[in-house]
Amino acid sequence: MNDNGTYETTGFLEAAFLRARGVLYVGTHWPTPQQAIFVFRRPSDAILSAWQRGDDKISARALQDSMDFLRDQLKRRGDRNGG
Repeated sequence: MNDNGTYETTGFLEAAFLRARGVLYVGTHWPTPQQAIFVFRRPSDAILSAWQRGDDKISARALQDSMDFLRDQLKRRGDRNGG
């Protein structure tokens, strides 16, 4: 959690979960060419708690859509860097 109202994670599945739950995706930050940090608007404590407890009930379709979106974001970075 950041003071600027954002939440960052390096976890691909956590990022997909947050997006599937409707948390606003802000962008991806790349501290190194090999590490992506997914940035979201700060999720509610209830959403973060659900993830931590494993009570992360979302539809398979929503999760798949989120994963496809995030993979596309990662691919775009690779395309820009010639990879």
